Amino acid sequence: MNVVVVGNIGLTENESPIKKLIANRIALSHYCVPFQLGINLGNTVLPNGCPKNDFQKLQERFSFSFPSNIFTFDILSIIGPRDHDGDFETEINYHRKVHPQFYLPKRNYVYGWH
Repeated sequence: MNVVVVGNIGLTENESPIKKLIANRIALSHYCVPFQLGINLGNTVLPNGCPKNDFQKLQERFSFSFPSNIFTFDILSIIGPRDHDGDFETEINYHRKVHPQFYLPKRNYVYGWH
């Protein structure tokens, strides 16, 4: 099984030329030897997590870099510490309502004592 692992992807490709380069390399690797699974280690929206119901930020940071028409497998996602700074329920709802391959059906762990 080929697995791709990403993390700290919370900037747009316009904000981070390195992210754009890495996303392009991942797409090229997937084209040559397809991945069957992805793992997103969190911090999907930097620097302060996602504002409530702001799916646009997730589109710009996740879906634009990992479009579902190219990456047809699930990308198991966790909520990182910066994601907890924002509204992590928005990320869960993004999985449910917008991009099911951003696989985050529920909160998976907690940072600190909230």
